[in-house]
Amino acid sequence: MKNTFAAALYAPWQSHELTSAYLAFFTVPFALMNIHFLFRYWSVANPTRVALFSQRRFIALITLYPVTEFIAWYILAYAIKVDPDSICLDDIKAALLDTHNDTIEEGWLAMDHWRNGELNVHVVWVVFFSMIIIFGSFFSALTLAALTYRHILAATTLSAKHRTLQFTLLVAVCAQTFVPLICVYIPYFMCLASPFLSLSGYGMIEHFSLLLSIFPGWDAIVIILLIRDYRIGLLKMLGLWREKTILIRNTQFTSCVISSVRVTQ
Repeated sequence: MKNTFAAALYAPWQSHELTSAYLAFFTVPFALMNIHFLFRYWSVANPTRVALFSQRRFIALITLYPVTEFIAWYILAYAIKVDPDSICLDDIKAALLDTHNDTIEEGWLAMDHWRNGELNVHVVWVVFFSMIIIFGSFFSALTLAALTYRHILAATTLSAKHRTLQFTLLVAVCAQTFVPLICVYIPYFMCLASPFLSLSGYGMIEHFSLLLSIFPGWDAIVIILLIRDYRIGLLKMLGLWREKTILIRNTQFTSCVISSVRVTQ
């Protein structure tokens, strides 16, 4: 359906609430990554503030960020629930039956951008606030990453080893951020914007569920590949790690010191 985005759970339990919660949960990892970026930034720019992450009040404060983002996305998703007698729902079920030879009866969320040549203003507002969340999270991460990189370069008190460690951790967080960006946020963006602009979605809409499902696994794989200690730990668990043995030959030398005493009469 070129001008309609729809989502539902293919599960034994189907409801608008469960579908909305399912979609909202995938926004939480990006919020957690932004908190991690803040930690990395403070560890370089202002190390004294790192102690805040061990204080209960601050933990409660930063917890509000992913919780608030989850609630906001849940509300936006629930706002596009489809009534059982909607004409849009009949079209969605027919399209699902035609492409997958199956049907889902309940829990549908849908954005019918254009109906009978008229723009759905309600959907436009949902798309607008969704874009604020998506781009707001992305640019927050981008800003913190750039500031952290600049402070690592400009820091004069960091040793070479500590500087390399900070670079490695920053690269790991950036790579870990690109995983939800590619598997979650970009597909979300395409699903929301493509029907509105009458675009095909470039394959991301058709593989939306696949991208969401592979996200948690790739998130862990990226960290294991980038952090050497994790790679070694995994290889040890699989029995593929061999400790390197270094042989040192010790050659002993015996020296003899002869002292002479000269007596002068």
